[in-house]
Amino acid sequence: MIGAFIDPEVNVADGKSIRQEEYDSLGDRYSKVIVGELLPALYKDYKISRDPDRHGIAGWSSGAIAAFTVAGERPDESTRC
Repeated sequence: MIGAFIDPEVNVADGKSIRQEEYDSLGDRYSKVIVGELLPALYKDYKISRDPDRHGIAGWSSGAIAAFTVAGERPDESTRC
């Protein structure tokens, strides 16, 4: 099992986290990061299955909203929520 943990971005202007903007929005922005950037990096560096039935995504609070959104946006690639 591999756990990949993602830190939220920080606003350059004031140094504050923009976690709510990233994680609580219901668009496809976060799913693009997971499916387009994170999974390819994991596939490259680790011998893991590409079968979405063998992946999972989870979170707590805002992370749970992001996980649910990714599962809804990309059920073909992502995951069980």
